Amino acid sequence: MINYSVNLARLTLLLLFVGPVANFASGAIVQTFTLTSAGGSASGNTLSISLIGLDADGVTFDAIVTATGSANLNQTGTTGVGVSGGSSNLINQSEFVTFTASISNEVGGTVSFDGFTELTLSSLSQTNEQGAISADTVLDIGDTIVSNNGPHSLSMLPSFSLLGTDNAGTNSSFRALNVDAQFSGTATAVPEPATFLALLLVAPSIAYRKRFR
Repeated sequence: MINYSVNLARLTLLLLFVGPVANFASGAIVQTFTLTSAGGSASGNTLSISLIGLDADGVTFDAIVTATGSANLNQTGTTGVGVSGGSSNLINQSEFVTFTASISNEVGGTVSFDGFTELTLSSLSQTNEQGAISADTVLDIGDTIVSNNGPHSLSMLPSFSLLGTDNAGTNSSFRALNVDAQFSGTATAVPEPATFLALLLVAPSIAYRKRFR
């Protein structure tokens, strides 16, 4: 029977001496997803904006932000996305657009979606007009009320809905223009050069003992 105990002990000591496997620190990036027709085309009540080949700390990936409306979406080339019907195909009272994000095709490590960071509106300009940023599709106490085009902070929300509201009898009408999202990448850990050296020193010894015992 081959005895590997001495070699395994030697390998353990060497690894402790040279230190652990190197692990790269994670890095975060913020990307803007344009909701005009330049970013992508709406189909029915859904708009998917894809950014391909992003890089977060050496990890490449694709990111998709999806906007889903309470009815079919209406999109323009300059002012963004609204909901078909109502006033001028904008986001009106009782209408909403929900935003989510996803990641695919990670290469070189892992990527996480940290949350949405910022939202910019358009066409919100009339007196008393306002909308709401909500964690769901119902206006609740504590939801963020917006009364201008912004940009507006989203505080790393994992998803959110932009709601049309009625303020003092004024039926608000506006569009979503851009949304920003943050992603963090962590590159795949690789052995440090010293660790490779330790393995090279021990491997021949193990092979020699196996051959002559």
